[in-house]
Amino acid sequence: MCEIGKKDLKEELKKVIKDWGWNGSVEELMDYWFRNEAEKREEVLNYIAILRSKGFKCYLATDNEKYRVAYLLDVVGLREHFDGFFPSCEIGYLKEQKEFWQAVYQNVDNYRKDEILVWDDDIKNVNRAKEFGLKAEHYKYLDDFFLKMRNYVNS
Repeated sequence: MCEIGKKDLKEELKKVIKDWGWNGSVEELMDYWFRNEAEKREEVLNYIAILRSKGFKCYLATDNEKYRVAYLLDVVGLREHFDGFFPSCEIGYLKEQKEFWQAVYQNVDNYRKDEILVWDDDIKNVNRAKEFGLKAEHYKYLDDFFLKMRNYVNS
């Protein structure tokens, strides 16, 4: 419910934090959690910068709640690397739902569905994006990403 913006993560964590044996505050738990799951892949970000310099629009679509989204954009610094953001907490749907991709499509600049390429590490999200009519690839590992992107960028 937090990922789709229906509940507040801090309030939900307050209900369970003591049962988990965490002795710090909710904010300290969130900081620990977010810090340990915030991998910044410089190779990918550099590649995105190259794509953007060639005129490609690059967006970040993510299944996350509002505090983690803010952490990723502002603390990790992803805000400066993308043209826009589509977090599930703002859209109200997860990427595995067609309504998520409908909202994304309605908020990008005049592109046909077959001009939009989605990358995701969860195959169900890839499949849903494809079902919606977008091009979509399953992110498995970095070398595979770069290899497959050659087919899109050079065509």
